[in-house]
Amino acid sequence: MDSGTHIWIAVILAGVVLFYFYARTGRFFRCVFSSAVAGFAALAALWALGNFFDIALAITPLTLTISALLGVPGVIGMLLLPLL
Repeated sequence: MDSGTHIWIAVILAGVVLFYFYARTGRFFRCVFSSAVAGFAALAALWALGNFFDIALAITPLTLTISALLGVPGVIGMLLLPLL
């Protein structure tokens, strides 16, 4: 398998774990919605301000999925991933 497949598998597994914890709170839809909105807002802000701070993070289906499932920590993780 290539690295893209590994990334998708990791994102899906993280999403399943988060959905499990969201379901345990009793406020599943509120948690999912607030996490997705916060992730999209962080990604949009980073995309809009990326030219000023020389940070490149494109809006692709993968980045949208990560920001929707993992929220702000997912966006921060995408920023830190190239540093590894």
